[in-house]
Amino acid sequence: MPFLAAVSSVLSHTLKFRTRASRSEYWWWQLFAFLVAFVAQVVVGSQSGGSAGQGAGGIVWIVLLLPSLSVAWRRMHDAGRGGWWTFVPIANIVFTFVPSVQEVNRWGPPPPPRTI
Repeated sequence: MPFLAAVSSVLSHTLKFRTRASRSEYWWWQLFAFLVAFVAQVVVGSQSGGSAGQGAGGIVWIVLLLPSLSVAWRRMHDAGRGGWWTFVPIANIVFTFVPSVQEVNRWGPPPPPRTI
């Protein structure tokens, strides 16, 4: 899944916790969220002299929290795990790298094949 398609998918599925998200969708979203928070922190920090940049990064983090939680929850489903694994340290990181379950599971069919 390309970068913009992944970001669009995460934003349009923010309130859907019962489906699946591919590895590429998850990781592209993580990159997007990092870049948005970083840019907000740098831009606001350079304009205000420092601490306001951290506040801007924090605000962006809060705004992106629900979509990030949703895509992580759905990524666990895609790996064949329950969404609650999102809250288990270390295991959640491991499961984000696990390939998609290629058959239909209780959260639906696998994500469409990756296109470049």
